Amino acid sequence: MEKIKEIGSQIRQFINSLNPDYVALVALLFMLLVAVLVLILVNHMIKSGQIKKQYRSVVDKNKEAIEKSMRGSKIKAFSYDEIEAYISRSGLGYMTDDKINPVTYMILKIFFAIFFMIVGLQESLWLGLILLPVGYFGLDFIINESDKSDNVKMLDDIKNVYDTLRIQTKAGVYITSVITDCYLVVQNKRLKKAFLKLTSDIVAKNDIESALDDFRNKFNNEYIDTLVIIIKQSMKTGQASRMFDDIRNQITDIESAMVMHEKTSIQSKITFCQILLYVAIIVVSLYIAVVTLASGLLF
Repeated sequence: MEKIKEIGSQIRQFINSLNPDYVALVALLFMLLVAVLVLILVNHMIKSGQIKKQYRSVVDKNKEAIEKSMRGSKIKAFSYDEIEAYISRSGLGYMTDDKINPVTYMILKIFFAIFFMIVGLQESLWLGLILLPVGYFGLDFIINESDKSDNVKMLDDIKNVYDTLRIQTKAGVYITSVITDCYLVVQNKRLKKAFLKLTSDIVAKNDIESALDDFRNKFNNEYIDTLVIIIKQSMKTGQASRMFDDIRNQITDIESAMVMHEKTSIQSKITFCQILLYVAIIVVSLYIAVVTLASGLLF
């Protein structure tokens, strides 16, 4: 034991006797050597695909665990099936080209919640706690507003679809051909893509009812729901002509909704302009009052 201590003491003395500049240089060279060896190792692992495989393996396992937990959840807000249906109905699937899934969506919501909370915590604890739910539900709000906007933009196309359905079925054209014609008259990209998928599903699956259900689940729109119901009823009864009156009523409702939306939009613009005018008058009045008061004080 004493001998070991003696050897350690001799080593320390030797190190202390060395020039500090040389010690620093040797340490630097050693660190560079280690860095080069690490880079060589990493480069070898990248070329062999080991890192990519490990990364994918870890990500896939975590996704599977989260997905399994969400599928077993009885809470609607965390249910995999409910979120999947929401992604489809809200148009988020269309916006992301069906690349987003419920797990990714929940991760995004949690990310925004944490981000907003961190921003709020820079000011105060209470602001951070307030911004936490704002960040979590903010994404839902943006998507819902986007979906509402899409529904308004689709009104004119839906009206044309109803017109096409009424005219073609009255002429004796089979329903699958009518759906193809509906695809041709539609201009809205989201609705057109859904009709294209509907026609291809009908041909591929040979199950029009299932294809219609998939089509309806891509929207949160009452007029599309009614359209699907009318088509299904006409197929079951074989008397599509009896549905004409209902279709005409739906067209009238759509036209009324379009007129109402236009009136609301115009009224909102008028109200906004009036508010701007009032604000401008108040600002000018305050400016004149301040200038007048300042001039009185000076003289």
